[in-house]
Amino acid sequence: MHGNARSSPLGRLGMVLRVIEEGEPVAQVARRVGLSRQCVSKWACRYREEGEAGLEDRSSRPRCSLMRTSPAVEGPGELLHMDVKKVPSIPPGGGWRVHGRATPGGRDGPLCTP
Repeated sequence: MHGNARSSPLGRLGMVLRVIEEGEPVAQVARRVGLSRQCVSKWACRYREEGEAGLEDRSSRPRCSLMRTSPAVEGPGELLHMDVKKVPSIPPGGGWRVHGRATPGGRDGPLCTP
């Protein structure tokens, strides 16, 4: 985005000053710059509360995550995926990676022992 774009901080300052200092209606300024009334009103409120600093871009990252996994569980290997369809066919003590591919129940062996 170039520095003089209508949604840059400099462009926001221009539209906000029209609303606040010149007393131009928000709807008229919004129509002129091609933005919604809500958007122009939001920037005007931020300018009144914070000055020019309120016209800078803000992060869209959420401030908090309600469903975040607790740090105690986030350790490596704690959040492994397990395919529940394959659980009954895994032999006791581990699968083919532990016992080898050619063992009974291994990857290359029979699915069940006689």
